[in-house]
Amino acid sequence: MNLIVFDVETTGLTYGDEILQLSIVDGNGKLLLDQLFKPTHKTSWFEAQEIHRISPEMVKNCPNISDYKKQIQKIINQAELLVGYNINFDITFLENIGIDFEG
Repeated sequence: MNLIVFDVETTGLTYGDEILQLSIVDGNGKLLLDQLFKPTHKTSWFEAQEIHRISPEMVKNCPNISDYKKQIQKIINQAELLVGYNINFDITFLENIGIDFEG
C-alpha cells in the first residue's frame, strides 16, 4: 500500500489564508517534499506565526506553491492512503490551490 503522510502550515484558519509550508513523507519515512512557500496575497500572519514560527522573513524568497502544484498532484495521485493531523483542514487548503483528491 502506498501511504503518504502530510502536513500543511498556513497563514491562518479561514478562507483567503494561504499555505506557507507543505511536508510529505511516505509510509517508510522517506521525505517526498518539505518546502516553504511565499504567499501570494498575505504579508503578515501574527497569530499563525505564534503557532508554527514561520515568519514573513523566512518565506520572502521562497517559491509560490503554484510552482509545485504538478509535483504535489503527482504525489497525491500515487497515494492509496492519506494520513495527517487535522487532515480535512489540510485537504481544504490543497483543494483551494487546485489539487484534486478524487482522481
